[in-house]
Amino acid sequence: METKIQNSIDEIKEIYLTDNKPLYVAYSGGKDSTVVLDIVVKAIKQIEAHKRDKEVFVLFSDTLLEMPPVIDQIKDSIRSFKNYCGKEDLPIVFKQVEPELYNTFWSKLIGIGYTLPRRDYRWCTDRMKITPMQKAVKEIVDRYEGYIAVTGARKDESEDRRKRLEKNAIDGYLHLKKHSEPNCKLLAPIEDFTTKEVWDYVYYKTESWVKKESLGTIYSSAAGDDEECTTILEGGELGNNPGCSKSARFGCMICPLFEKDKTLNNLSEEHAYLSIIEEFRNWLVQFRDGHWDKRDVYNHRDFRKIEYNKDNHRKGMVSPGGYTLEFRIEILKRLLKMQDEVRAVKPDFQIITKEELEFIQDRWLKEGDLNLSAVELAAHSGIEVSYDTDLHKKIKLLAALQKIEDASMYGTLSYYSSQYHNNRYYAQLVCQLDEMAGNAEEYVYALSGLSETISQQEAVELVLTLPVETKQYYPTPDIEKIRRKEWERDEINIVTVENLIARREITAPDQRNLFGYEGEWAEEFNKIESLQDNDYNWEEDPNLSFDDKIAILEDAIDFRRKEIKAERRICGGFSL
Repeated sequence: METKIQNSIDEIKEIYLTDNKPLYVAYSGGKDSTVVLDIVVKAIKQIEAHKRDKEVFVLFSDTLLEMPPVIDQIKDSIRSFKNYCGKEDLPIVFKQVEPELYNTFWSKLIGIGYTLPRRDYRWCTDRMKITPMQKAVKEIVDRYEGYIAVTGARKDESEDRRKRLEKNAIDGYLHLKKHSEPNCKLLAPIEDFTTKEVWDYVYYKTESWVKKESLGTIYSSAAGDDEECTTILEGGELGNNPGCSKSARFGCMICPLFEKDKTLNNLSEEHAYLSIIEEFRNWLVQFRDGHWDKRDVYNHRDFRKIEYNKDNHRKGMVSPGGYTLEFRIEILKRLLKMQDEVRAVKPDFQIITKEELEFIQDRWLKEGDLNLSAVELAAHSGIEVSYDTDLHKKIKLLAALQKIEDASMYGTLSYYSSQYHNNRYYAQLVCQLDEMAGNAEEYVYALSGLSETISQQEAVELVLTLPVETKQYYPTPDIEKIRRKEWERDEINIVTVENLIARREITAPDQRNLFGYEGEWAEEFNKIESLQDNDYNWEEDPNLSFDDKIAILEDAIDFRRKEIKAERRICGGFSL
């Protein structure tokens, strides 16, 4: 082991002195990154002071959802590391990064409505950890035109890891590897260390900045196996060898990738308040898959219209969108309640920030939350949340004026619009009027004929060209029920097919055999044809549920309304 350590130190020294690119260490606070960083420190210390003319960068990426005992230990080690570097006059620059406000877990999940991460949809890692780190690394690249990333990757972690390290090896170096980024290299100084050797190094070889006892203890608690993962006290006084179970997982306290989080559960044995977090986490995780009643008919990312795609595996069925506003309000309510309960025991605990709450409320406002739900919920926890008061006022004004309009009145927005009008529609309309015209409030009045500078016709004409009318979709409650039913039984409803034909998105096949149509839409077209047969009484068809029959009638009426409104745009004097 001594030889391994010295070889790694010598290689780091050589690379530091001969390569013009800086060393960059990604520090996670775990055992491997601690050992790597300590070896780098040793190497820099052994270089003569006047030759330490190049900075070494150390980056720590905080997801803002680290388990409290873990992040407490990491922050303590960071303070110790900074103090040590200052005393030793080492040219090491430490930088802590975190996700942008719009990329935090709660901003995405509660604010925008992203569904919980899954193994095949792991959006959290990229936005919360990788993207912030990449931004910081880019600053290094722009300044030095490259870097040498020092990693704690080890061959005994997995067979894939071993093959990758060996495949990318650079001839003439012990641990230098090819990097996927141009002008960059990878250095793996502990690639040949076993887990036991890593812990031996932690306990017996590290510099004074390493909080070895607390690091071992947190691993021991997380693994839930004190015999496998011993602290320095046990190792030194009882003669045991330091080591640690591989079952410990360090990461987000709300990680939904597992049904049950063993690490969080184990840590709660020593930190009782974590059981409150665990209870909330377990409640939330149950909604990771399915639960169509919690999913929306809207596209949340950019408010665009959700289109049918006849080529997908469900024959065109629209997939469920993100979580509904109602469900997100429920999540926030439970989250704040959990935070309050934990703070009663651990006053400095914070799982969601004031800034995140403000982002969430402004986002919800754009989805029509005129009740300011986030503001109200936060107030119960003693948190004052600011929001876009001007936008809120405009949306309320528009909703109030439009809801008293008679849809049959010539010239009104509801008379010409083909959309179903709800608060979300009104919110998006105000946002787009502000963006396109800059004076949304005047247009709000104009849409009801109350403006002295803009005519009602001019205002309506503008609205009918905006994305809220042309690129977005606001289904009626009846159509929403149909879509939810499709999700539940995982097949397209006959009413949906009728709509697709009416909108000319699909056409009936020209040919049919004695038994009906053929092809991927055969069953649906056969049903449509049977409904159109004069001898067929669909009202008595046992294959159609009561909901199907009601939907057929309601959809026919709704489609006729759209036809009438389309005609109005031409016959009513508009040339749109």
